[in-house]
Amino acid sequence: MQPARNTTRIFAIFCAGLFAVLGATISSAQPAIPAADLARCAAIATDAVRLACFDALAHELGPEGNLERAASEPANEALATAMPEAENEDAFGAELIGDSRTRGPDEIQSRLIGEFTGWRGNAVFRLENGQVWRQADSDRLAYAADSPLVTIRRGAFGTYRLTVEGLNRSTRVRRIE
Repeated sequence: MQPARNTTRIFAIFCAGLFAVLGATISSAQPAIPAADLARCAAIATDAVRLACFDALAHELGPEGNLERAASEPANEALATAMPEAENEDAFGAELIGDSRTRGPDEIQSRLIGEFTGWRGNAVFRLENGQVWRQADSDRLAYAADSPLVTIRRGAFGTYRLTVEGLNRSTRVRRIE
């Protein structure tokens, strides 16, 4: 089975469980979480952002599992405060440069500034979004492109991998700015 299908299946099971738990804990006398809020969370593609959305809804259940929405913080406001931090692209890889903000998304895309000639073991990659990454392994690759689109994905054990548009190879990188 493909990893993407596993993720989709796990997410579907999670949603079914969440709906079952919410249905069992909410009595007819208590207000329900609007289906639109649940649907909005379920439709989010990025894992971290989707989880933050569901966490914001679950936070409203309180310690006894009772749904008590505070008048000062309705569901939409709770979602609005939870989601921007998780979507913050600038937070991506920031823990590597001593910034303790949130984890950020699982991947980013940006263009390299200027001509790309490949990597040779210590290459520096300056991106249009202002981030600067350095190659963290000794791989070598010769390839010429002008301001190609790159994707940097979060890997296991705090690693990141950079892939250049048009190539099926990647190199391990570390954020330096």
